[in-house]
Amino acid sequence: MRTNGIMEDIRTLLKEGKPSADVIALGHAASSVYKAQRQLRKVSDRTDQPVTQVLVTNMASEGWSELREENSRLRQQLSLLEELPAERNTLQEELEVARSRIEELEAKLSQAQQLRNRLAAIEPEARAAGELRKDHRIHNSARLLARKDVNPDPAS
Repeated sequence: MRTNGIMEDIRTLLKEGKPSADVIALGHAASSVYKAQRQLRKVSDRTDQPVTQVLVTNMASEGWSELREENSRLRQQLSLLEELPAERNTLQEELEVARSRIEELEAKLSQAQQLRNRLAAIEPEARAAGELRKDHRIHNSARLLARKDVNPDPAS
């Protein structure tokens, strides 16, 4: 919904320093643009100030400095918000890497647990086999000693 009329829009564009040809190129009727230009000149002639001076005076009296500050603040917020997606993407990538690493570690943990379970299952067999070997070594040692007793070594 428009708050300014067409003539006010044209005057605003001219006050901002746009040439009349540019304002006409925006689609405004040439007669309206020249009429607004004449009106601005009359205001300027009455106050004996150039149009730019009228604009500066109006800007100060209408709170333009507050608008400039707000504009600056909003631009800063916008730039911060524009940086967020990049930062968010970086964090998202780091999160994916961390999730992948967790999956790898969980797989290794699962393998280690399986090996531990297998070891626990065969440990009794291994101990039994170790006892058999121990008995076998003792038996072999006893047999060798018995042979030496029967056949003493000539070198000793």
